[in-house]
Parts: sequence; C-alpha cells; structure tokens
Amino acid sequence: MYRDWIRRIFNPLVKGFSVFPPNFLTLLGFFIVLIGVYVLVKGYPFLAGWIILAGSIFDMIDGGVARLKGKTSRFGAFLDSTLDRYSDFFIFTGVALWSKDGILMYLALASLLGSFITSFARARGEALGVDVKVGFMQRGERVALMILGLILYKYILLYVLGFIAVMTNITAIHRIYHVWKVLKKEV
Repeated sequence: MYRDWIRRIFNPLVKGFSVFPPNFLTLLGFFIVLIGVYVLVKGYPFLAGWIILAGSIFDMIDGGVARLKGKTSRFGAFLDSTLDRYSDFFIFTGVALWSKDGILMYLALASLLGSFITSFARARGEALGVDVKVGFMQRGERVALMILGLILYKYILLYVLGFIAVMTNITAIHRIYHVWKVLKKEV
C-alpha cells in the first residue's frame, strides 16, 4: 500500500546513508527530534516541525539501512521502538509546554496517552502471540500529522491534535478489542 510507496521514495536515502551503522542513525534521528522539541518549546513551531521532520527521516531509514547491510538485530529493533516512545513523549509534551491555549495542552496530553496505549497494546498483544497491526492511527500517521500540524500550526494544529487524540484512543480500543477477540477463543 502507501508504505511500499514511501519505502520506494526513501530507497535512495537508505543507500546514501548506508555508510553509517543503523543504530547510529536511530540515535541521530532521536537527537534531531529533541532539538526540534527544544525549538518548539522556545516558541518556533514552524521551524520545529521541519527539524522534527528531519529527525523522523532518520527514524524511517534506519531499518532499511540495517536490512540493506544485513545488520538487523533484535537490539536495534528494541532501541528503535524505545526511542520512538521517548520521541512521542517529548513531541506531545513539547506542544503542551509551548501551548498558551489550555485546549491544545489537553489535546496534546490526550494524544500522548492514546499514542502510548496504542503502542503498549500492540507490544503486549504481540508478546501474547497475537498479531496486532490493526487500527488506523499507527506511529507513522501520528508523526506525519504532528509534523504537518506544527508546520501549519496557525491553521490546523488544533484540529490535528484533536484528530490524533480521538483516533489514537480509538485505535487503542480497537487493538484491545482485537486481542480480546483472538484470545477469547482460547477459553
């Protein structure tokens, strides 16, 4: 689907950055996102959106570099997922800290909660042997929408955060239901 299309677009970057170790790219992307969040908290959401986009690109290509170089590892997958959670936390918390509007703060916190529960439900379900790749609002969609929301903050950030807050929590509930439906067959 669209993930294959995105993968094809980023293939030249994967090849270009294949001189670096995949875990280095993971860490580099994370630190660039932290710089973007700092810029956001200082009051520059437009610039922050572009910086977070740059960091997110490294997060998108690190796995491709690992596969290309034959250096995939369970630790690399663990590191990537763990830093994704930290990035989610810092991005949504950054919006909450930057926001002078109470509604943005609450929507950022609701988005953070939905993001964490969505990710946790997948991880826990898969630890129980259930494939949990269900739901609309996965991490790639959340990050893309947040970047767009920050870049166009004057016009759409409130709506983007509202959408993410609702859809991440619906996705989390959908995943809980999916795991329940699969596991209830065991009883």
